Amino acid sequence: MNSGVYGAFNDESFNARSIGVADAVICQSETALSAIYNPAGLAPMKNIEITLGYGKRFMGLSDGSDIGNSSLAIAAGMEKLGGFGFAWENLGLASVYQENLLIFSYGQQFVENFYLGACLKYYSAEYFADSYTAIDPLFSSNGYSKMSFGADLGALAVITSVPMRVGLTVSNVLQPDFGLGTPDKPPLGVKLGIAYAADDMNFELDGKLENSRGTIGLGGEGWLLQKRLVIRSGFQIYDRGLKQISVGFGYRENQFDFNYSYSYPLSGFSGTAGTHQTGISIRFENPLRAKTGTQLPEGKGTLFEVKTPADPGNTNLTTPLTKPEDGQNTVPEKTDTYTVQKGDTLKSLAIKFYNDPKLWTIIYEANKENIKVGTLVPGTVLLIPKQK
Repeated sequence: MNSGVYGAFNDESFNARSIGVADAVICQSETALSAIYNPAGLAPMKNIEITLGYGKRFMGLSDGSDIGNSSLAIAAGMEKLGGFGFAWENLGLASVYQENLLIFSYGQQFVENFYLGACLKYYSAEYFADSYTAIDPLFSSNGYSKMSFGADLGALAVITSVPMRVGLTVSNVLQPDFGLGTPDKPPLGVKLGIAYAADDMNFELDGKLENSRGTIGLGGEGWLLQKRLVIRSGFQIYDRGLKQISVGFGYRENQFDFNYSYSYPLSGFSGTAGTHQTGISIRFENPLRAKTGTQLPEGKGTLFEVKTPADPGNTNLTTPLTKPEDGQNTVPEKTDTYTVQKGDTLKSLAIKFYNDPKLWTIIYEANKENIKVGTLVPGTVLLIPKQK
């Protein structure tokens, strides 16, 4: 028996953030979503993130079908061991059919700013017994459920000078079989994406090739209100024209995120009330990781050290990274320290320390092992090179 629609077993999004940007997310990293969309993005993970999602798909179908989905994703960084992730996704047609997908993902740095990853997937599909299935020889011969295994591969390159990212995923490397009685195998899929990540906005363009048919997704998100509110939008096109449009928003308060998205199909299930998706995320420090920042290469100068949350006016003493050579002026022993507060951005810190927002890349270069491109989380330990 062929399902015709893979549901949880294709790369349909079950997450509010990804749906809001039309699934253009394979270039994103350091998030639990990387466990699902591109395992290479787990490699630079520093903290722990947990994401929960729930949604209703294609609401308003003429036959009254109730299609719902749930998801859970967890990811954690383990320093030199790389990043690990786990995800569970469920999709069900009430009283008829359900799919469950378990994903075990891993990402590791291959060379500087280039990451590789892989994930192993366990699929389970189950049909519910009713008066129809009770007399159908297909179910009496093959049972009501099917299990299978699959695997995906991923790569991610970070170009810090722009800043841009390039992502690549190959899905269904091990082709699972979901069919009862007859084979039902998803095709090998290749997805390539490129993203631009500025301080308060992110745009990504993804292209997917599957069964000689292509799909292009373009999505973006922009932060407002000191990076507490985010607005998202995107669309997908394929060989028959516009496939779907998406919008969404999110709200961040300290380490918590709430996200909502809406996607309206323009083909296939067009004419419905679309898909509604909600999600919450929480991030917290990984107790297994060191609590100190990454040191700059020798000769980079004196640093301001950003410590755990405290009074932003607090001062302290820091030590130069290198001893002054003969004939050079010594570096002052006393320097200011600054604590990252809610609403801080790389640009605002560049203005504070350098009086020039364009110099935010200096801060990023000193801390690229500890922060996302353009994203500061209160409590993150940073090193800020002092201008000569």
